[in-house]
Amino acid sequence: MGVHTFIYGYIKEAWSGSAANGCEELSKRLGANDRTLELHNESVLGALPDADGWPPMSRHMFGWPPATDYLITYKGRPFHFAASLKEVDFEVRDWLDKFEALLRQMYWEEAMVHVQTAYLGEHTFTWCPKPEWVTRLAAGVLEPIASWDFTSTMDAEDLEGLRANRS
Repeated sequence: MGVHTFIYGYIKEAWSGSAANGCEELSKRLGANDRTLELHNESVLGALPDADGWPPMSRHMFGWPPATDYLITYKGRPFHFAASLKEVDFEVRDWLDKFEALLRQMYWEEAMVHVQTAYLGEHTFTWCPKPEWVTRLAAGVLEPIASWDFTSTMDAEDLEGLRANRS
């Protein structure tokens, strides 16, 4: 018998924007960048394993609408995910490390993870790329996200302490 941990959230796909200020070349580049990042993000998520080591992050946790369904993908798609796991309370930091490794591979504007645990309670974690990255994306520069701002409802020491509990 174990305790239940529920993890869910989303990754909001990056959108290059449409502020080309009448510049046809920039407008074309922004559109091309959007298609490139859409295909790239789908490829990254599609390459996740069907089964993964503990704590698991697998392809089956994720879902997303097609990029061409413009009625529900306005200014970037939501990549949503959820998992009902047995007793991940003290491996939450390990799971977040896997999630951050995934974020390093994708193009996104915001990510949120909500965790409901038996022993640690409920916590929300959010990531946003640095504003400089967003500014460059809107200028037509498509580059990996190297750094971000991170917020958490869990005390930073407590969260880092979970990493220290690794065997």
